[in-house]
Amino acid sequence: MDSRGVASFEVVLHDGVGRKKKGGNRSVCGGTSASAAQEATATQSALVMDAVRLATMFLAPNGTFITKFFRCQDYKAIMFCLKQLFERVHLSRPVASRSTPAEIYVICLRYKAPANIQPELLDLKHLHLLSVDAEKSKRQESTEFWKTGLASDFIWSEAQTPLEFLGSFLTISCDDPASLPIKNHELTTDEIKQLCEYLFVLRENGYNHLLEWRMRVRKALSSCSQVTPRTDGTATDNKG
Repeated sequence: MDSRGVASFEVVLHDGVGRKKKGGNRSVCGGTSASAAQEATATQSALVMDAVRLATMFLAPNGTFITKFFRCQDYKAIMFCLKQLFERVHLSRPVASRSTPAEIYVICLRYKAPANIQPELLDLKHLHLLSVDAEKSKRQESTEFWKTGLASDFIWSEAQTPLEFLGSFLTISCDDPASLPIKNHELTTDEIKQLCEYLFVLRENGYNHLLEWRMRVRKALSSCSQVTPRTDGTATDNKG
């Protein structure tokens, strides 16, 4: 670089993807089976962090870093890292990525070029701990950044339309007690669970699939017990 008179770069672009195994069942997100998908996202996270390290070495102040990323358990930690290094971080999903709902691009603008960077900030294992600490100290900001809706609210709530609900949250959880009957119902397939998990990257057809599931599971559960929807987002079970 120095021999060519180049000291740094204005843009670092990362489009690396780990090697995919041949075969395997296709998932609703266009990937392989669940175990293979987890392996692929772990590899992708490691590649992203490697790219971030290189960017800190070669990126000019106020430079731009763009990387492909798959939403997974490392999402919050990596986003935390990027927000420490760049003034602006936002998400984009080009038309070419729409066949893979979990695939997004992270665009990082105005590199801060800190004189010293904590090694932990570029270590994914430590990064999870740092992001958790930051989440505790900035709970309001974190809640706004990563909003989770409840399946029970989606099925029974009259506080907002189903489509408004889907547009208000990034993911739908079935882990609260009121959502367990929904989670365990036969209509709640693995495909539906993946759609709920990857809510914020779904397209119109994914939304339509969830709306159809809502109508069917609502009808099925209502036939088992008399359920009265309430405007506060809860439901009253009036079993005889």
